[in-house]
Amino acid sequence: MGRKTWESLTRRPLPGRLNLVLTRQPEYEAEGAVACGDFAEALAIAREQAAEDGKDEICVIGGADLFALALPRALRIYLTEVDGDPAGDVTMPPLGETGWRETTREVVAAGPDDEYPTVFRVLERSPPP
Repeated sequence: MGRKTWESLTRRPLPGRLNLVLTRQPEYEAEGAVACGDFAEALAIAREQAAEDGKDEICVIGGADLFALALPRALRIYLTEVDGDPAGDVTMPPLGETGWRETTREVVAAGPDDEYPTVFRVLERSPPP
């Protein structure tokens, strides 16, 4: 995750996983996480940890600059679409769904803890023709 995403979390670090924080600030410290100065370094650490944990994927959770770096390499996207206009200043870069196929979709109505209805989708990168 990017530094601003890290700083926006009300619970740090996120439990049950290695938290990597990508930042342009060389002296930045993220208590309970590993601060990384560049995307390649963060990706290498994440891949190593995933292999140690027996996992076959790593996740990028934001922000916008990090999404832009990761999107060309992504094979799967867990996409949350909120049917509303919630406050926020960061969005994922335009996806352009050509080259992706939807594998799952779950529509969730607004409930006691959610102001807006939401659609959770999983998109897989389509193999090249």
